[in-house]
Amino acid sequence: MQIDEKKVGKEYLNELKRILKIREERRLVYQDSFLHETPDALLNIINGKWRRFEIMWSNRKKTPQINDKIEDEISDIINYFLFVLCVLNKNKETK
Repeated sequence: MQIDEKKVGKEYLNELKRILKIREERRLVYQDSFLHETPDALLNIINGKWRRFEIMWSNRKKTPQINDKIEDEISDIINYFLFVLCVLNKNKETK
């Protein structure tokens, strides 16, 4: 699938590519294990990650070096939301 940078924006496309790269690397270790989870279980993981993100976000001015971790946490949250979508769509197909 080719994505037109002009249609979605360069910065947006760069972030999508970065997130896809993370997924590619982690898939070597975890395969598609998320497909065996329930949406609720994945949402609980997202909830924990969101709480951690909120704490880091509120401390970002006191601890500037935390910014890379904030970006990592956001990327993880996005990946987990994509996992939820995958599971929901898989469940639709099996009904």
